[in-house]
Amino acid sequence: VFWFWFLGVMLTAPIIVQNTVQLRDTQLEIALDQAENIAIATASPIRNYINKEVFKRIQHQFIEHLKLNKSQVDTYTCQDQPTPTEKNGGSLLQQYGLCNPVRIMEGLDGDTNQTIDFLSFAYPNHKQKLDDLYKDGLRKSIVEQAQNTYDYSLRSTYVGQQTLFSGAGERFNRYRYMVRADVETHTYHSITNQIVIHFDVVVDEIYYPISFDGGNCDQQITVPPDIPVPPLILNANTENALLCKDGFDCKPVGIEVRDENGNLQNCPYGSPCYKEHCGNDPYCGLRPGQACQIPPGVTRFECPRPGGVTYFGDIRPLNIRPTRGCVSASTFDSSSTGLDPDGYTFTVTTRLVSLGSTYN
Repeated sequence: VFWFWFLGVMLTAPIIVQNTVQLRDTQLEIALDQAENIAIATASPIRNYINKEVFKRIQHQFIEHLKLNKSQVDTYTCQDQPTPTEKNGGSLLQQYGLCNPVRIMEGLDGDTNQTIDFLSFAYPNHKQKLDDLYKDGLRKSIVEQAQNTYDYSLRSTYVGQQTLFSGAGERFNRYRYMVRADVETHTYHSITNQIVIHFDVVVDEIYYPISFDGGNCDQQITVPPDIPVPPLILNANTENALLCKDGFDCKPVGIEVRDENGNLQNCPYGSPCYKEHCGNDPYCGLRPGQACQIPPGVTRFECPRPGGVTYFGDIRPLNIRPTRGCVSASTFDSSSTGLDPDGYTFTVTTRLVSLGSTYN
């Protein structure tokens, strides 16, 4: 019996060792793939952070400039040049709106201990313990594999500014920045991954010397902050699915309904007509996995709803994050009433340029 056992061990040992090594290598390959996916996924929250911070800083510089122009002094300094105020004949129509564009990126250094939260969407009940020990072990394994943290540092370069004109002859000023993010991710199997991400940040601004309501410029958001925005998968019956979360990659536009006379009526998101049919739900009752029609090459999707309602939404380019806003001298001033005499509209666009694996 002993020699039969010994012979069996000798014959099967190479197979056992080979299978063990292959399993270890397979687990390592999965862990490395997960680390790479996490590293690439960090581009989106970093881009959103850049866009959000630049947006706020742009607004504050415009407010400062508008107030200086209306002040009682004779001149003020803008872009290191003495500039006459309005009472001294100065006009913002012939000036750059940002008096210190380099300062926009000051202190935009990065962050630490951030997380890409995949589990909340893929496995919402991941914190709930299962009665079956085997299944609960699988749950713990999924949670372990999805755990991740990342740190990143930002370095920026002010490229320059230029004055352009639209087809209607309207002047607008453009400012451009290049931002580099050095990202380090930490995932399961104690894997550390590094990646370098480059962003192109462009700010376009237009000055309007007309009555301006700055009260509606306090914040630039896609949906009201008190409305829970569910993740939404829009699948155009293809192998590709688009995940829309928190209004970043998709935004609501409105619905189209027929009135009593059978005529089509367009109801933008937030209008009384929209609320009548959809309430405050930005996706009008759509749920993850619901199929919607996305025509090729078109950035608007439509989803038929019950009662002859058709829901429309916009798909944003995945590598671009545009944010439009406006500002007047009374923006952020809750005590101010009435209209301001002038103001700015502007757009901040953050574009993902490249991803690389070199870290230095």
